[in-house]
Amino acid sequence: MGGRFIPGACWRWRCMLGLVHPQPQAEIRSKILSYGQHLNDAVDRHRTTPSNWHTTLLLALAGELLFNSMEVLQGETDGNCCRSAWGARNLLELHYWVRFITTSRENSRRFHEDMVCDYQDLLKQTGNEPGLEELIRNSKLVLDEAWSRLEEVKLGNKRLTVLQIAKDFSDEVGYRKVNKLLSKFVHPTSLSIQLRLMPPILVAFIVPTILQIGALIIERTYPVLTRALNEHSPGITQRQE
Repeated sequence: MGGRFIPGACWRWRCMLGLVHPQPQAEIRSKILSYGQHLNDAVDRHRTTPSNWHTTLLLALAGELLFNSMEVLQGETDGNCCRSAWGARNLLELHYWVRFITTSRENSRRFHEDMVCDYQDLLKQTGNEPGLEELIRNSKLVLDEAWSRLEEVKLGNKRLTVLQIAKDFSDEVGYRKVNKLLSKFVHPTSLSIQLRLMPPILVAFIVPTILQIGALIIERTYPVLTRALNEHSPGITQRQE
């Protein structure tokens, strides 16, 4: 599908960057909390749902979304650009994971099993660390047994990346733009470290912009996962498993 930057995507990412129709901060906060309440209600309806990999995955993603939305809001309250940007960038990546897993059951299973690929990659990077030999050996034994029970992942598969998922959705350019902007405040850069020393007029637009980016990501993500949770009733789950 590549990284085509079609007009619709251009408008969407201009909105993400806060360049179109800026909204009052109080209105943005209210919108974030409203979407969060709907998602939280969907989570609560699963308190008595029998445990299974699919529901557990959806609930785990919901938890990450709700936590990071609060990071965005708390950062805005404290005037902490870095905290808001950290939460917003996490929301950006979660946006693509939610889109990916809600596209099909196979995608959900692939993401669920991707933790084995990720852990395998971790072992490769730490395999020669002195003092960890026994722990790594025991971990490899567990992974070797896990490979045989996977449905979508095959031995040797590489872990999924958000960038690749964005490319598959023809959102590569937009993803890179928003990720680059937020990363200026997530990482300890010259700008983020010295932000409080800059003239207030140069800083005044940063927190509202990050807040609006977070709100727009939430607007495009929370309803998708809320709908998936509402549709994923125990009866449907039991028939699918």
